[in-house]
Parts: sequence; C-alpha cells; structure tokens
Amino acid sequence: MAIYTTTATGAQDGNTTILGVWDGAAAAIAFNSLTPTGIQFAVHTAFDSEGRPLDPVLVYPSFVLTLTGTGNPGVDSTITTSFVPETAPEPYSTTLAPGSRNEVELAETVWPAAATSLEITVPTILMFEYLKNSAWNGIISLSFATVGNVLFSPVVHSAEAADPTLAPSINTTEVAFHTGQLEGPAFGRRARLRHGPRTGMPLASDQLVRDGYVEGMMVSPEGWEPEDPEDKYVPNPLEGVLDDET
Repeated sequence: MAIYTTTATGAQDGNTTILGVWDGAAAAIAFNSLTPTGIQFAVHTAFDSEGRPLDPVLVYPSFVLTLTGTGNPGVDSTITTSFVPETAPEPYSTTLAPGSRNEVELAETVWPAAATSLEITVPTILMFEYLKNSAWNGIISLSFATVGNVLFSPVVHSAEAADPTLAPSINTTEVAFHTGQLEGPAFGRRARLRHGPRTGMPLASDQLVRDGYVEGMMVSPEGWEPEDPEDKYVPNPLEGVLDDET
C-alpha cells in the first residue's frame, strides 16, 4: 500500500474564491459549489532528464481519498469527484481553475452532517490511458464540487494547516505492469528489461530506438513510426489550361 499527501513536492490543494481567483495557501478548504476545489497528488517522482517517468507503476486498481475536516452542521453534503483528463496536468491556477478543465466525473459521495472525515473511493478505469502514456508527469488532478446547498459546506484541512498530517491523502495499491521475468530479451546482456511504450512488449533497453513520430520517445524497432510528413501542395495538371471544347 502507498499513501500520498498534498504535502509532497509537486502536490497542491486549494479552491477558487467567489471572484474566481485561485487560492492555494489557505489552511482550510471550503467544499462549495461556488468555489470549486482542486487537489493534485504527485504519485510518481522518478523521471529522466527529459521529464519522462522511469519505470512507472502503471496499474492503480483504485484510489481511496481521505479528507479531514468538518461537515455541514445538520445537513448532508453531496460531493462530486472529477478527474482532469491530461497526461501532464499543469498546477491549478486562476486560468486553470477546477471545473474548467474538461473534467470527467468519477464519483459522487455524501458527506454526512457534522462528520469529521470522509473517504471517497475513486475508480481509476478512466485514468488508465493517461497514466500509461509515456508523457505522463506523475500527477493526478482531482476537481471537486458540492451539489445543491451553497450556504453551508464541508471545510477540509489543507497542506497549509497547523497539523500537516490532516492534509488530503490518497491510499492505493500499486501493481507493477511487469512483475519480473527470469528469462527474456535482456538476460545475459548489459541491459535492463523494459516494455515498449507503443507495443507493451518486453525488450532489452539497448534495443530501444528513438521514435520518428513522437519526439524524444524510445520504442521497440517493431513499434517505430516515421515522422509525420508535411503537407505539400500538388497543383492540378489542368490548372491554367484553357479547354475550348468546354
């Protein structure tokens, strides 16, 4: 099991203000439909010099999100959890505010009245195509909003709270896409066993070649694709010809 919190480098939590300005420095986050909330978790931190993830864990069956704070007094709150569908999501900001990033809703959860914490099971099936992409930057971006009641809202501790252990966290089981191989293309060579990002097949690291289509991506020879050719204008052979029989 692995636990990630918003206190880590590259993570963030916060919400927009009523005026639409991003606030990532508040000690408490109000989950309100008028001030959408955004939380980013850094779940992978090993990258090469060009920013590509090194041996990323590609399968997360689910994320269990834990929020600590105070629910509405006497009123249940319904919270929607949505995923930012990007392979390299930028941090939340005033121009990249929660709710404005083509989010895909993943879960709807009720925070019971006056409860001091909430666990949300976040399914990951719709995240797979982004987490497996070679351009993934290790960030999971989740946007939240409340449904209905806007006068009262749950208030959640952030990474800037007096007790950082109360910051939002996610708990997940990390399942490696490749769990080991006694024999294989790297056996007996000065190389490592890798998986081609386009084919998914195992190969020795010294067999990788630089792809022609995606700049900077290393692929297997079988998965190599050529550079996308530039469009060229080909004039019509009849252009400028006068046909007296027409």
